[in-house]
Order: sequence, then structure tokens, then C-alpha cells
Amino acid sequence: MTMANIDHNMPDEVVGSPRKRSRGKNGTRDSRDSSSSGTIVAITDKQTKSLLRERDAKIAALEKDVIGLQNKISTLSKEQAMITGGQRKGKKGLTPYGNTVRVSVSKCSAKRRQLLAERNRMGRNASLSTQAILNSLPDENSSKEVLINRIQDMFRSPNEHVGYLKSEQFAKDLLKLNKKVKGILEDEPRCVFLQSPAYVFGDIHGNLEDLHFFSDNVWNLGMALTAGNFVFLGDYVDRGMSCLEVVAYLLAMKLMLPQKVFLLRGNHETRDVNGWEEHYGTRSFIYQCRERFGDEL
Repeated sequence: MTMANIDHNMPDEVVGSPRKRSRGKNGTRDSRDSSSSGTIVAITDKQTKSLLRERDAKIAALEKDVIGLQNKISTLSKEQAMITGGQRKGKKGLTPYGNTVRVSVSKCSAKRRQLLAERNRMGRNASLSTQAILNSLPDENSSKEVLINRIQDMFRSPNEHVGYLKSEQFAKDLLKLNKKVKGILEDEPRCVFLQSPAYVFGDIHGNLEDLHFFSDNVWNLGMALTAGNFVFLGDYVDRGMSCLEVVAYLLAMKLMLPQKVFLLRGNHETRDVNGWEEHYGTRSFIYQCRERFGDEL
């Protein structure tokens, strides 16, 4: 038989391999290699089965540990989701109000079209039962929004709110604005760091017409819908005849958009300057406060 005719599936003994296997007297398997130094390694069947059982036991224990860890991770994830969900619900609850945007025409002679953002109670688009439940919910921001809306209405058409501008209600609204905005300003750093885009406005000095010009040409969609921040460099009062209106509008915008509107302090925001009635006369901020509301308020 030549080497070309040898079947590769034939055992080693047929081919003539130097490795020979034989079974010992006690059922052991002997492995000998003619190329080695003649060392014999013997493993009994009983030892083999023992090793396999030990290996299977270790694998089963590891699988049990893995299942336990998976169950623990699942439990912790559910608990974290419940805690996070509870915190979100506490911060932002249901409200019976909805935000809408409508097109309005200014009441001045120019008849400019502008978009107005409103927040009203939900109408009949909700079912009667849902409407009743939502109406019963308390609204913590209602007083703030009523205050801001009143100031915005005054700003859009001041000629139609002359009575309000000379009333005690306007004085109380100014005091409320001061109290609410005070905490916001105190929490801000002395040096404000802002990203572009940002609109920077100089001295207003009680000139309501300047604010109307900016409103018509810079934030004609409203500050909330206009991209960028708004920075006012101070000097909001004195020299103009509408100091109170300017202050009221800017404070209302700061209260509504604290992260978008920034009011810096100028030298006219001090009593030494805005209280100088002898110099500014009727255009002094303090004079306009006394003339409208008296000394008691």
C-alpha cells in the first residue's frame, strides 16, 4: 500500500503514528508518546466524573448569582423611576390653563399687526368632566400672570389706561413687581455672562416711545418668541414723562422671563440721582411718584 492510497480517516495505529494508547488493568487510560521521555499520565473514570460534577456545580452557582444581580438591578431601576416620577409631578402639576397665540392689531394710528401670547382657561375642547376637574385645581401663578397681563395691556395702549395709571391699583402693582423681582435680582451675579445673540439697549430715561419702537422693530413677536437675550444698561428713569410706565413694563418682563431679560443698574437707579427734584423738576422719578400716588404710598 502506498501513502497516496491511505485513508485520512483511518486511526493512528493503521497509519503508523508513534502515539499508542492502551487501557490498563484497572480501567485507566494510558497515553504514551514515543517522542517523549516515556512519562505516563493516568486518569480514572471516577476522577473524570468527579471533576465534571464539580465544574457543573460551579457553573450553576454562577448562573444563580447572575440571575440574582439582574433581579436586583431591575428592582433598583423601578424604584428610581418611581422616585424621579414623583419629583417631576411635584414640580409641575396639572393646570386648567392653556397657552395660545393670536394675531392682534395695535390701537395706535399705525394699526400694526402683532402676535400676542395668552394663557387662558381651557374651553370646550375638553370634556365637561375633565373641565370640571381642571377648574378645581389651584393655580399658583395666576396672580403673577394677572399682574403681568395688566402691565402688558397698559403698555400696548397707554392712552386707554389713563385711569389705571393714576389709580392706587397701579401703585400696588408696582410694589408687587418690586417685591417679586427683588429676589430674582438678588440671586443674579454682579457680572452677568451671556451668550449671543443678545440685544443691548442703552438709557431709556422714562421715554415710553423708545420702548414702543423697540417692541415694534426688535421683539414684534414678543420677547418670549424672539431668539436671544435682552440686556438693558440702566438709567430707566428721569428726564422723561413716563418713568413709572417704563419701570413697570421692564419689571414685568423680568418677572415673566427671568432667564432672558437682564436689567443692569445705572446711576439713575439711586435715590441721590432720581430724587433730585430741583434739577429734573416734573421729569424726576420721585416727583412723578408723589404726583400720582401722594406721599403715603
